[in-house]
Amino acid sequence: MPGRLPAHTDVLIVGGGPAGLTLSVTLAQLGIDHVVIDPKPEVAPGSKAAAIQPRPLEYLHRVGLADQLIADGLRGGGFQRTVTVHGGSTARAPIAAAGWPRPTATSERSNSCGVDGGQ
Repeated sequence: MPGRLPAHTDVLIVGGGPAGLTLSVTLAQLGIDHVVIDPKPEVAPGSKAAAIQPRPLEYLHRVGLADQLIADGLRGGGFQRTVTVHGGSTARAPIAAAGWPRPTATSERSNSCGVDGGQ
């Protein structure tokens, strides 16, 4: 019901991004009354989740969204960085090749990352 807010709700979710909408799906599945508000009147163009890490993907699987998101998504080739080369020209390079450390999982169920020094 765009433009009209209810007089009462159990939960008010501020922000219709990936976290807010995931919370909304979870609350709906639990039968909890909630409202999502966002200052933008429509979906903004562009990426809102350029990549999904393993831990959030586990949660999305629990709420029944992971399989469809994976099927509809595009498999990424990694992030790149624009680097300046000789003479001031620029080139695109994978982050690890640009000298940035590459994150590695510290365990199968961890949501934190270690750094392997970019090797």
